[in-house]
Amino acid sequence: VTLSLITEQGQWWRLVTCGYLHMGLIHLVGNMAALEIVGTKIEKKIGPVRLLLIYNLGTMLTAFLWCFIFPEGQIVGASLGIFVLLGMLCVMLFSKGGKGLAELSRYERGYLVFYVIAGCFLGIGTIVGHLIGFVIGILVGFAILKMQLQEIFIIIKLLKTKINHTLCKLK
Repeated sequence: VTLSLITEQGQWWRLVTCGYLHMGLIHLVGNMAALEIVGTKIEKKIGPVRLLLIYNLGTMLTAFLWCFIFPEGQIVGASLGIFVLLGMLCVMLFSKGGKGLAELSRYERGYLVFYVIAGCFLGIGTIVGHLIGFVIGILVGFAILKMQLQEIFIIIKLLKTKINHTLCKLK
């Protein structure tokens, strides 16, 4: 995906398809292993439809922002969306006071650390793409967490109202 293909030639779909294209088998397998770890954890919390929606929209937004930084550059790979999901996962895991890390096995934590470090050796364009995706993921994670907290507060208010109503009837 490049900025000129999107803006000048109107090929907006490249913002989505870049997240499904890879430069080779090692690129594909590395990304799919990370996606299996991160995607599985997030899918359990938000469901498959929201996961797919956030992955695709996150990939599109990350690629779009990346194109403004590197207008002549080209980027492909699932890592744009994976880093969005990884940012979300970090918020979800650390929102439990760090106890959420226990949800990841030693192997999963090790692979994700390797995955992040390996991405640092692929050039500045890749690092920037990963950072953009990660920041977007953190923001989405906080938005979802806030939404869940608001839902909890609504339930608490409803329960409080119900209890008060019941107590008034008992008097």
